[in-house]
Amino acid sequence: MKVLKCIIASLLIAVAALPFFVACGEPANPELFTYALLEEGGYEVTGVTDKGATELVVPETYKGENVVSIAEGAFENCVSATKAVIPTSVKSIGKNALRGCRALQSLSIPFTGQKANAAAEKSLFGYIFGQSDYVGAAEIVQKFGESEADNDTYYIPLSLRQVEFMGTEIPYGAFSACSMLSSITIGPLTVSIGEEAFAGNNFAYVYVDSNAIAAELVGPYGCGGLLSNVPAVCIGKDVTRLSGYVESMDTNGDWTNAGKEYTIYANNKFYRFEAEQSVLSGGLSTGSGATGANGVPTGGGAFVTGFYPNGGAGNCSMTFNIHSSKDTTAHFIYCCGARSTHNFNKCYRLTINGTVVVPENDVDLSLPAGEPYMWTQWTRFNICDIELKAGDNVFDMHFTPDGHETAEAFSNDMYVDYIEFETDAILTWVN
Repeated sequence: MKVLKCIIASLLIAVAALPFFVACGEPANPELFTYALLEEGGYEVTGVTDKGATELVVPETYKGENVVSIAEGAFENCVSATKAVIPTSVKSIGKNALRGCRALQSLSIPFTGQKANAAAEKSLFGYIFGQSDYVGAAEIVQKFGESEADNDTYYIPLSLRQVEFMGTEIPYGAFSACSMLSSITIGPLTVSIGEEAFAGNNFAYVYVDSNAIAAELVGPYGCGGLLSNVPAVCIGKDVTRLSGYVESMDTNGDWTNAGKEYTIYANNKFYRFEAEQSVLSGGLSTGSGATGANGVPTGGGAFVTGFYPNGGAGNCSMTFNIHSSKDTTAHFIYCCGARSTHNFNKCYRLTINGTVVVPENDVDLSLPAGEPYMWTQWTRFNICDIELKAGDNVFDMHFTPDGHETAEAFSNDMYVDYIEFETDAILTWVN
């Protein structure tokens, strides 16, 4: 499967201003919720008194009793809520509890699914969001086992970026296919992560406060693939056990997340964005492999082929939406199947934030002399330095007809695999 490989770069960047989420210490407002006293003891949250609330911070106790349950549909259609915190006192969460929370950006949970140790589809992260579509939701197919039939479909807010997991065990496939998430925090109580728990994710930041998990990060695909998309990890300063894999990473340095101190470990400073993660228009098409929203791959290996219909009258482009942590100069690297008759300036018009960028020196996109052509033979080409601004950037590669007549359909036949940036900023893909 193609994956977004955003690799953390400079370890000296000040990140205090970055909007990351930490649930600890958030004040609860008991009066925001309605409750029912359960026969077996404890209270269940049954609803909210203000559907326009922006923060849903559930208290651990109410009237001297623990809050132990969230009812089905309790927070349904709280469309203004950007943050939700469910404390570890809660032992069960009903289906659809957060359905329709289309503005939700950060969430703290004590387990995934209905309850700790829930089975099959009830163990998945999407369970609490439900199986009915709503405005602002992404249709996510999550898997809970190895069989092709072991999956279910849920609708999770596209706005959701940060999750804090405060429980003990993350089950098989729990966060699978949640590509909208940009960061996850693994709390200090977590002791195990199931296989495929993070398959198909695009994390830019991974925070680990658990000694057990820090010790088990034996490679990119350890701990359910936690680091498979980002070969970097932030380890809490309180963590005393660390795997050899993490310790052997190329660089490390101090890192701060919402006032909490971490050490970040990283391998290099390249950020890779797969071609299928761009917004495709015109004659572009993907190769083998299923793709999802905006061309994001959902399985198998894939690539993009460029085709310029009707020459100059056509419109064929790949657009990447990229967030940068600061104003920066980045070196742009392009990977494609090489051809002997094209160069970059004749094949592409490069536009960044509406400004056309013309590389000072054109780049020949041909194979070395005498080397036979193979469409699967990807080659990295150094194109030019570009300027990115702090915040969101629109990076567009528009295919041009390479001098062909305007009435002639033209395929550049480049078989684009990915673009890559070398920079000291932190780059993430804007979903």
